[in-house]
Amino acid sequence: MSNTTHTFITEPTKDIIVTLLQEILELYKKGCDHWEPDRKILNRVREHYRSYQGQINEQSIYNSLSQIVAEDNTPAHINLQAFLTRWGFGTIPDIKKAFQLFHHSAVLGDPVAQSELGYFYNNELGITRNREMAHKWYSQSAKQGYPLGQSNLAYWYLCGGNKVAAGEKSNGKKAVYWYLKAADAGLASAEARLGLLFQKGIGTMKDKHEALRYYRKAVVQKNENARIGLEWMMMH
Repeated sequence: MSNTTHTFITEPTKDIIVTLLQEILELYKKGCDHWEPDRKILNRVREHYRSYQGQINEQSIYNSLSQIVAEDNTPAHINLQAFLTRWGFGTIPDIKKAFQLFHHSAVLGDPVAQSELGYFYNNELGITRNREMAHKWYSQSAKQGYPLGQSNLAYWYLCGGNKVAAGEKSNGKKAVYWYLKAADAGLASAEARLGLLFQKGIGTMKDKHEALRYYRKAVVQKNENARIGLEWMMMH
């Protein structure tokens, strides 16, 4: 008879993790801004678990998720563990481990992880800055139709990431191309950025009508940058 001790996850823990995972994936799929979703997700996670205090703690949740990741190796669960690892929910914050987890998920072909990985490379989070690698992972995410990946790739072109990687200046036309893709999917930050690009004539001809249209679309989604841009245009 085997003496192996098995660790079982209680049903309440399973239900909580599944609920959290669905919430996180929903937020990611909406293509929210990179920073804002993290705060919202973390707040939602903590608020969700507030009613479970005394029944289950953060560490047991994280450990249960780690066990699930080890067993099924699916990108959705890996991404959630990476997120919790980065922000220290149930564990010590560990940006390098978060990078490794996102890298694993990105290699499996997950567009959310690919976008995150590009961001980590571009901003030197848990890894030495490498703009070529940032472009690689942003591109893979964008080509799979993930709005945040498309927006990140657009920003990479707009701010001259390719100047470092390929000896070129910023590429406004490519930035507009990818922002349009992200905006078509309803990403508010991309709509706001397009408003600015059409307003200034960056990567495209100046077009007041289009600038106002995209600003208004983003304002409906309560994007603050779009509100400021729209108010400025209405006053001038």
